[in-house]
Amino acid sequence: MLWVSWAALAAGFVGSIFLSTTNGYPPSIGIVQVWAFNVEALIVFGFIGGFITITRANVHDEWWSWGAPIANSLGSITLLVGLPRAVPAVFYLLGFAILSAIYISIYLRKFGVGQVVQASGSAAGFCAVALWSLRIPFAEILPLAIALFFCTITGERISTDRIRFPNAKASNQVVAMMLILFGGALIAAIHPDIGVPLFGIYLIVCAIACAIFDTYRRGLSASKMVHFRSIMLLCVYLWTVTVGLIQLAYGYYPTGYGLDASWAAFFFGAVMSFTIGSSAEFLAMVYWRYLSYRKEMWVFPVAIQGSLVLRVIGGDAREVFQLWQAGLIATAIYTLGWLCFGLYWSTQSVSKGFRKDTKPVSAQEYAASEGSNG
Repeated sequence: MLWVSWAALAAGFVGSIFLSTTNGYPPSIGIVQVWAFNVEALIVFGFIGGFITITRANVHDEWWSWGAPIANSLGSITLLVGLPRAVPAVFYLLGFAILSAIYISIYLRKFGVGQVVQASGSAAGFCAVALWSLRIPFAEILPLAIALFFCTITGERISTDRIRFPNAKASNQVVAMMLILFGGALIAAIHPDIGVPLFGIYLIVCAIACAIFDTYRRGLSASKMVHFRSIMLLCVYLWTVTVGLIQLAYGYYPTGYGLDASWAAFFFGAVMSFTIGSSAEFLAMVYWRYLSYRKEMWVFPVAIQGSLVLRVIGGDAREVFQLWQAGLIATAIYTLGWLCFGLYWSTQSVSKGFRKDTKPVSAQEYAASEGSNG
């Protein structure tokens, strides 16, 4: 299932690169044309949705919870091979429905506010798939995709006590803001001309509020992996605020550079920063591998951030096609490079005996072993 998520990401990158070389017109190369038509769906539902369902099923550890990543993988496979949109949509909807049931099950046992926030993210994913199945332009679905990601990671960090509130009042206020963010994403999908700028404001406020209470700041002065994760999480918040500013400045931008700026800042900025920062934890939880810190790890995130700045500022803001194209291709290549080398480095860590274990660990156990500042 993990490989299916990576295949969806790779197919999305291939489709986007072909689009950039054909001035936005889908290529006539069979299956690549399908990928080019569904770049955003492959990345959001296939890659982001796939990773979320895999990690949640692993943490929940009930037999039925694995229905979420299985359904999501089937959705990605049917989309990759070019079946009609209704087929993968059904599987994706089923995956997000089971994911919501996982959050409800955990909430009934622990009554944690983090589960409420994560459930709102799952609901956003479900709504996004439903609108995509109706062939609604992805520009109107993008706020729901952002809510899927940001609500999920925020709720997870609240659940693992990495976002710590000084009192119950502050906790309730942040949770209320996250629920309003989900509502704002729905408004943006229904009435984008008004809803997209409002969603941008909601997103900025939520990102700043979460950054204030997040414990990542303690890790900025730490060393090695804790420092690496903290820097990546700082990038998540910075790029999330950037996405909000772009949506506030551009408003509803159905096509062109404004939409690409929001999409690039969201995925390559926020999503990939979080993915890179939590790679060690994810591999420990799901793949039973340990990614030990090494200085070479900085190469890919720095290259991704640099090429993203080239794409957003040089290409989108200035509307220079050559800079936009160069930034797009570079971010895709560096991102795939990180995925390949990250997995390779994890195998080297095991073979060299850095860390070994006989069973997968939970997010809380891994965080405790590395230090709680991450």
